[in-house]
Amino acid sequence: MLFPTPYRSISMLFLLLPILALAVDNGDPLTYWIDDTCKATGPNGFNESFERTLKDVIHNASRALKRLQFRQDANQNRLLSKIFEIDQSNVDFKKQIEDTFSSLSRMVETQNRASSDVRFYCDEDVVGDGHRWTLVPDDPEDSLPNSKRKRGINQEVEDKLNHMKMAVVHRDPPLEDIATQGVQDGVTRAELFYLHNSDPAPPEENPTRSTVTLGSENFGNAWTDNALSAVSDAEIVARDKPYIFKAMATGLSSFIMMHELLHHDYNRQPRTNDYQVDESWDGLFGLTLDQRRTHPDSYVWFAVCAVLADRQYRFDDAYDLFIKDTSIIVVP
Repeated sequence: MLFPTPYRSISMLFLLLPILALAVDNGDPLTYWIDDTCKATGPNGFNESFERTLKDVIHNASRALKRLQFRQDANQNRLLSKIFEIDQSNVDFKKQIEDTFSSLSRMVETQNRASSDVRFYCDEDVVGDGHRWTLVPDDPEDSLPNSKRKRGINQEVEDKLNHMKMAVVHRDPPLEDIATQGVQDGVTRAELFYLHNSDPAPPEENPTRSTVTLGSENFGNAWTDNALSAVSDAEIVARDKPYIFKAMATGLSSFIMMHELLHHDYNRQPRTNDYQVDESWDGLFGLTLDQRRTHPDSYVWFAVCAVLADRQYRFDDAYDLFIKDTSIIVVP
């Protein structure tokens, strides 16, 4: 299978959301709830694709954890040094990475939406009556009613079911505010929402809840709707632009889902994020070390490389490509 579509950026997300601290409490498994919009079957349904994507995320996190814990794995030790600039002696930071992958590799589905950490939706973030997202009611004290504001600029939107709201980034004049539109903006393929309504949520609602919307563009495409384990050998070592794997991997739906899940944390300790990010391998190394150590894509790429190592592939700096390396050890 050859790459049928070019890589599409989802970097707008980074303009709108802070990067959340990735540390979790001893790797406690993440709990998730799945909306019916992700379970629909038939020609227009996402059920099979969604399940495959979620399964791939769990598998990739599991392999990252397994290789990370195998101290004799020289390839993963190189990755620790290259991505995070640490070695096996940096016990505390390595434990943070292990806990992150442990949490994802042991994710547990729950039927209780209110108690779940993450709620998955495949509803395209449609806004309006009868939909999950609706306009925040007008405040009579506002000089400009919310209903009169511009969509995607300064109009506020909320999800009353989950007691969430979309972000509005307020900027100093003369620049306009920016309001996220989720996957409705035509560029973003997935987005995590974590901002809570000003109204107090019922006590049964998880206080650190997030929602993740996966757009339909992730599913039904021969490349994006594909498990990492199903990527062919030819695609991994492809040399022709724009189909080089170090760029194309970011288009996989499981790459995108894991990225969003890594925005969720238990302690809500945000790091300021005022930089735009290219999620490709090259883009990752355009970040400072501090940024790279907390950025979700550092963890996603570490997991990707762990799965590729299972097939004896690694990134080679000299060739600037992923190459076959039969010296990579097999880790059960």
